[in-house]
Amino acid sequence: YDLGILNKLVSAEELLPAAEELAAAIMKNAPLAVEKAKHIIQVGSELPLKNAIRLETEAEALLFSTEDKVEGMRAFVEKRKAVFQRK
Repeated sequence: YDLGILNKLVSAEELLPAAEELAAAIMKNAPLAVEKAKHIIQVGSELPLKNAIRLETEAEALLFSTEDKVEGMRAFVEKRKAVFQRK
């Protein structure tokens, strides 16, 4: 926790509710972005840092060209909840 890797510590009894709360928060994000982030974490952790950064950069470029990115930005400006279409 002191290293800044974790943002929350919970007891064993609080673990499942805390994990469910975190999962619900993640699920509110753009599905394509969540999928890419999950892939990068899984694959990137096994790569040399330079390759992992390249993987992240490529994913960012791909996601930045999606309709969901436009919807997310528009929803933010309009102060409303985004409706993502996985496009």
